Amino acid sequence: MTLSNADYFDYISAHLNLLYFVGQQSTLVPKNMDFEAFVDAELALKASCRDHFLNHIGFLDDYFSAKAGQLSDEEISTLSGFRKAVTGDFFIYKCMANFALFLETKTNKFYAVKALRDPFDRFFGLFPVIVSTTILPYRGMIIYDGFLNSKNISFGSGIKSSLKEAYDEAKRKGHIIKTL
Repeated sequence: MTLSNADYFDYISAHLNLLYFVGQQSTLVPKNMDFEAFVDAELALKASCRDHFLNHIGFLDDYFSAKAGQLSDEEISTLSGFRKAVTGDFFIYKCMANFALFLETKTNKFYAVKALRDPFDRFFGLFPVIVSTTILPYRGMIIYDGFLNSKNISFGSGIKSSLKEAYDEAKRKGHIIKTL
């Protein structure tokens, strides 16, 4: 249920370079910090750059303009996926063999989401769990952007039963979204 090493490194490289650019342009990243130092920096700094980017998606066009001729078609395609991104709260209902089932809390839509490098069950012991994240298309699949904020909430049998009913119905109707 995770990306291949090549897919993972391609995605992370493209995403971190974009976040570094956003951080520099918005002064979240100190001017004297180079890219390698940014990669090694605290997760909180990268998360701030990511949040700023999601609130100002126009940075994507600025990045493409600034890096014209330097980005591969694959990098442009990867980052363009953010235009179709879905940000919000999701139940991670359960992990399957090839993906985890995410249920968006606002729309009640199920998404088949691949983990990046570490499987979701490595982060969470029990499912369902509720998280805030961004999901986006990547090479014909759906991934999350690398940032998961979980909410420390446990669920009783009523919620679990409701989620199972919603999943069973979505599965029966073929309403599990596998691409964006």
